[in-house]
Amino acid sequence: MTALPAVRGVSPFLPLVVHAPHAGTHVPAVALDTVLDHNRLRADLNRLTDWHTSDLFQLPGAALCATPVSRLVVDLERYTDDTLEPRAAVGQGVIYTHDSQGQRLRPELAPEQRRQWLDNWYRPWHLKLELDVLGSLQRHGACLLVDAHSFSARPLPNEGDAGRERPDICLGTCANTPGWLLDYALNWCRLQGFSVAVDFPYAGCLVPAVHAADRRVPAIMVEVNRGLYLQQPDPAAAPALGADYFRVKTALNALLLGMVGRLLDFDMPADLYA
Repeated sequence: MTALPAVRGVSPFLPLVVHAPHAGTHVPAVALDTVLDHNRLRADLNRLTDWHTSDLFQLPGAALCATPVSRLVVDLERYTDDTLEPRAAVGQGVIYTHDSQGQRLRPELAPEQRRQWLDNWYRPWHLKLELDVLGSLQRHGACLLVDAHSFSARPLPNEGDAGRERPDICLGTCANTPGWLLDYALNWCRLQGFSVAVDFPYAGCLVPAVHAADRRVPAIMVEVNRGLYLQQPDPAAAPALGADYFRVKTALNALLLGMVGRLLDFDMPADLYA
């Protein structure tokens, strides 16, 4: 696939932090050595990567928290305690033991190896996200946090929405999602002609624990159907950019700017949850 150019050298000047935790494709050698079947790994990289979301949602002036490391190494949006993580039931907790087809991907890691992986890839990313949000709070007194993802046009075997039509856009909510933010995003999607659903096929929105329920940090998850911007008839095969890629990117940039504009309409932070 052709690498997309990145916008660099622009310091954050908007009260906006975008995080794209599933855009990475890199599998370090130490993680590759644990994989039982490299062909199945490659197929699941194609199925599960949120392709190009670090570019689709990249807006000059916003802080972007992304990682080159694949979710098939460490999934940054899972609980580190598998007893708290629902996806651990299908072998896809913070460190996957099974692929999306239910096949064994790797053995359970030894406790020390698991700790090392979390120290190397999970905790540094979460610290960066916390610091990005803190930086916005210090500069602007508020921070719009956008959890950026994409999803397959068709559900995978271990997902529970088979038979239901997937929308163009999924908006995920949490305790940090005020009504004005959700309403703006819903209305914007509909005006642009996108079908949109709330908390379907995926629900929630990652917010660092230190900022949970912080009225200064309104947050929302925005997930884009990959069928809008990729050519990927076989989800297990490497995708190509679709003809509408740059139209979708332009539309998402407009959504981000519009949400920031609504944020700036308020006398922060008192009115953010009005």
